[in-house]
Amino acid sequence: MKSKLRALWNHPAGPKTIHFWAPTFKWGLSIANISDFSKPPETLSYPLPTNRD
Repeated sequence: MKSKLRALWNHPAGPKTIHFWAPTFKWGLSIANISDFSKPPETLSYPLPTNRD
């Protein structure tokens, strides 16, 4: 088991690289967006306007 974890850790696309984390965060955002489908529209937050006078 230890050798499998070490192999994963040292893999060129393992958890020490962006190649691992970028898809992980992308799927996390997708799951968060899907969970918003079950919420009523009144509880969803909208983006803030970029122009504040």
